Amino acid sequence: MKKVFWIDGGAGRVIAAIPALIKYGKLNPNDEYSILIAGFDNLYWGIPELQDRTYGIDNKGVFDNVIYKADIVITPEPYRNPAYFKQEISLAEAFDREINGTTDHSDLGVPTLVFNKAEKAVAVKTVGELKAAQKKQKTVVFQPFGRGAQVTDVNKEQRAIGVDDEESRSLSSENYLKLVKKLSLRYNMIFFGEPQFQLAQDTYAMSYTCDLRQWAAVIAEADYFI
Repeated sequence: MKKVFWIDGGAGRVIAAIPALIKYGKLNPNDEYSILIAGFDNLYWGIPELQDRTYGIDNKGVFDNVIYKADIVITPEPYRNPAYFKQEISLAEAFDREINGTTDHSDLGVPTLVFNKAEKAVAVKTVGELKAAQKKQKTVVFQPFGRGAQVTDVNKEQRAIGVDDEESRSLSSENYLKLVKKLSLRYNMIFFGEPQFQLAQDTYAMSYTCDLRQWAAVIAEADYFI
């Protein structure tokens, strides 16, 4: 039987599914299965157990070569697992229940990405340059605004001076500025977010633009992440 695990959702869910998918392969070494990801399939690059089985939804030929040939397509939905929405288990454990059908998570690993040499080198260089400029011992990567954030006001240079989030998945602009100012007294600060969301009043954190894999490498090189 040919299976396809179709992982829906954002990057957080894609990463949280990693341990359960690796566990499935260990428990079912003879199964023929693939992994289909609707975005962020590059997060599985470099993971030996998953890379060669993983396809992006927009990969050429994916319908004919993966979806059409499947006997069963499984779309695990951890958000609908009662133990998860009761906050009794983690998202990774919820994926384990959905993918492996078990409540025993003692053999479940942790969500881990694998970076290539270039990504590691850029991360070391980025954090090193920040330490040289801000001259603190430890580095914090700070992501104050979530997906629902919107720029609400700009100055004459068209830089953001206000950000709001109707979904309540972000800090307020005021609270972020208070925190980053105070933290910058002791730590090198990196602003993690789209460039248009870095506030003009934020003179404390370095801005940086890269893809999500590179961000993950920078966070791994830093000391703390908020």
